[in-house]
Amino acid sequence: KAFANFNSNRPKFLPGMLCCGLSHIAILKYAKMMNLKGVLILEDDVILSPDFVDRLKLLEEVPEDAQIIYLGAIVTTDHLSKKYKISEHVWNAQKMNLYATHSYIATEKGYDAIIKKMMECEDTCDSLLVDGLQKQEIKGYALLPFCTYQIEGTSEIDFKRKSLNHTKTLYSPDTNFEHIGGYDRKTKLNIRDIKSEYSYEHTIKPKTLF
Repeated sequence: KAFANFNSNRPKFLPGMLCCGLSHIAILKYAKMMNLKGVLILEDDVILSPDFVDRLKLLEEVPEDAQIIYLGAIVTTDHLSKKYKISEHVWNAQKMNLYATHSYIATEKGYDAIIKKMMECEDTCDSLLVDGLQKQEIKGYALLPFCTYQIEGTSEIDFKRKSLNHTKTLYSPDTNFEHIGGYDRKTKLNIRDIKSEYSYEHTIKPKTLF
């Protein structure tokens, strides 16, 4: 069914995009089959924050209706408005355009919705999730500051070079860093000035599916 849903009109739908999505779908289907209340999914290029375990305690603030909880993502300044803030450390993911699937929790309430969205196979799985969140098909939240980020290097999904830059401040362990839109003493940067977590550079021209 997933293969039948290919978007043949997409200029560059890479094999890695499909395989990544199918991997996530398989994990979620297995979690559902095992009747797990939730599953933590970490991709192979994830890096845990030094205080990862402590930050997971912030999950206590997440509303019970959560279907997906982002522990890390690519964000932009435009989506860090405090009006999206649910509690001290929890933000409404449906308003933030959170890209990347290197680190998230799917709950039993969200298995079917997330699987259904990823099975559309019209784009990368993270972009599909953003679409599902914006259309209110999936209920999601994000923990901030984030618990994880990604290894720098060339992506196996789209073969672009990714470099972590200013948004590393989102992982600051500074206990006085109370507001995501505020000033981070450790890096001397203002979060409002962040444009993107990653800068991309084309490194090769991979063979596409179409």
